Amino acid sequence: MIAATAADVTHDDQRIVYDSILTYQPHKQWTLMANFDYGSEQGTGTGGSDSEWVGVAGYAHYDATDRVGLTLRSEIFDDMDGARTGIEQTLFETTLTAGYKLTPAMETRLEYRYDASNHNGFFGPGEDNQSTIAAELIFTF
Repeated sequence: MIAATAADVTHDDQRIVYDSILTYQPHKQWTLMANFDYGSEQGTGTGGSDSEWVGVAGYAHYDATDRVGLTLRSEIFDDMDGARTGIEQTLFETTLTAGYKLTPAMETRLEYRYDASNHNGFFGPGEDNQSTIAAELIFTF
């Protein structure tokens, strides 16, 4: 749980976020994970009401070899009062990532991600979804 007062010029409201993570490794090559978040904040919803948001995610990671891994991740985020994103919406995301460890401290990744909202305009005028591709180089220390 994370709790704080969101102090700014117009508000002095209590914000609380509950975060739970469950990890399970059924085999040395497989790791499964689930994540649940619930948050609320006083006075930031429509008409000064309290706002709430909920997020759920699932991850599956497979180590094909000592150097190659694949990860599939899906998430849903319900910003029912628009407090986190600016509009009342539900966001969906699915990502597929392929990773290759160059060294124990350096990994390259290629990632495809699909995002969608139940409202047009979040990703651009008249758009309710987007696809992105990313190339990453990660250093671990």
